[in-house]
Amino acid sequence: MWQIWTTSPLDTFQDLSETCERRQDLYFYESDHAHLEHLRSQFAKSGSFLVKKKNHLPKAVFFDMDATLVAQESIVELARAANQAERVSEITEKAMNGELDFDQALKERVALLKGLDQSVLDQIRNSLTVFPGVSEFVSLARDLKIPCHVVTGGFEEIANPLFLPLGFTSVTANRLEVSGGKLTGNLVGSSFNSFGKRDRLVEVASNMGIETNTTAAIGDGANDIPMLQKAGFSLAYNPKPLLIPHASGVNRTGDHRFWLKTLFYQDL
Repeated sequence: MWQIWTTSPLDTFQDLSETCERRQDLYFYESDHAHLEHLRSQFAKSGSFLVKKKNHLPKAVFFDMDATLVAQESIVELARAANQAERVSEITEKAMNGELDFDQALKERVALLKGLDQSVLDQIRNSLTVFPGVSEFVSLARDLKIPCHVVTGGFEEIANPLFLPLGFTSVTANRLEVSGGKLTGNLVGSSFNSFGKRDRLVEVASNMGIETNTTAAIGDGANDIPMLQKAGFSLAYNPKPLLIPHASGVNRTGDHRFWLKTLFYQDL
């Protein structure tokens, strides 16, 4: 049996339960089928939905950061301080829409930060807006013994101090090279990209002794697709259109508490 939550009534189709309930301002259905293609079609441009097997919970959750956990793209904010915001925004948008190779796009954007004072990292981190519901999500997940991880093409220097104190189990990200208190325009080591996100999910699942299809992945752009394809719960937050065909849930509410009502829901 499948459980389906939506923010607006579903178009009529077969194999759906006769009754539709209202639960916490959402429409709730049960069905013998997931109806994913129908859901993706109806909610391709607006609204939110989630479908999952009855009473199934993820055993680990993996979050993208930029535009998923925080409202901004952190590299664009860094570029603003370096007077390169317009160029970096253009590259970022193309990369998130799948129009540019992520590694090349990241290399070009980081190079534009050369000479930026290291202290700006703290300023930018403190200026970022964490989306509503993140702390509540992590708190409930911890109560349910579900570890939450950050996997981001952003930077350790911003992500670690923001999210480890909130209770995230780990952060995996890129690291900016610094020399003489200034950014060099390079990364330390190889870039952490979309396949790195997927591989981190696989690594954590292996270490936990669980199947990857028991994990949840939450992201917004093209570089989240590989990890969404690997996860059993593939969740899109304020997504770019190309993410919809890979999603079993879409959240456009601007609040991660939507997942508390749906992803973590269990019949009592």
